[in-house]
Amino acid sequence: MIEKNEVLQMLEELDQMIFEIEKKMESRMDIEKSNAARQVELGYQQLEKKIASIEEKLYKNPSYTIIPSLA
Repeated sequence: MIEKNEVLQMLEELDQMIFEIEKKMESRMDIEKSNAARQVELGYQQLEKKIASIEEKLYKNPSYTIIPSLA
């Protein structure tokens, strides 16, 4: 028969294992959040470059200024 102390010890070990798993999961989530934020920032920078390129074309080439007025 299992003693009360043995059960308590097993529960304590399980609790410690759960705690370690939670720490690993939080660490992975932090890494994923950081990676996602980096990807969003890169995407935003690419959009800014594309917008700047389009704006430059609009101001330098008169034929591009006709297109917005037709829309």
